[in-house]
Amino acid sequence: MRHLFTLILLLLFITPLSGQNIYVWDRDLGDIFRDPVTGKWVGCEEGIKSALSANGYAYNSGTTLPAELINYDLLFVIMGQYC
Repeated sequence: MRHLFTLILLLLFITPLSGQNIYVWDRDLGDIFRDPVTGKWVGCEEGIKSALSANGYAYNSGTTLPAELINYDLLFVIMGQYC
């Protein structure tokens, strides 16, 4: 929940991201947790992805860091729930 709140603050107070290139790097090596709302096991990156999608932001994601970060304006690094 704390991470979602941080994301919301970022999205509200930084330059509007419409037209920006966002990358979600899932670096947690497959870490999962039980979603308290749905009861399903999900990856730690799902909160960020859901928040971005719910607010109309397009993004790219993957488990490897892109070779060229110059193509992205914002990078989310998901490192698991215990980092």
